[in-house]
Amino acid sequence: MQAVPLDLWNLDEAHVMIRSEIHRLWSAADRKDYAFDEILQTRGDIKAASHLLT
Repeated sequence: MQAVPLDLWNLDEAHVMIRSEIHRLWSAADRKDYAFDEILQTRGDIKAASHLLT
């Protein structure tokens, strides 16, 4: 599902432990809480995450 430019969406961050390392799981969800994209990063870079999710 492609996001319509005028749609409102939220960028959520969750910290998860994988093999004793903390990772950040970024999730983009629309107004109806439908997650339309997710990425997993070893560093918490919100600027890069929002660029990848838009």
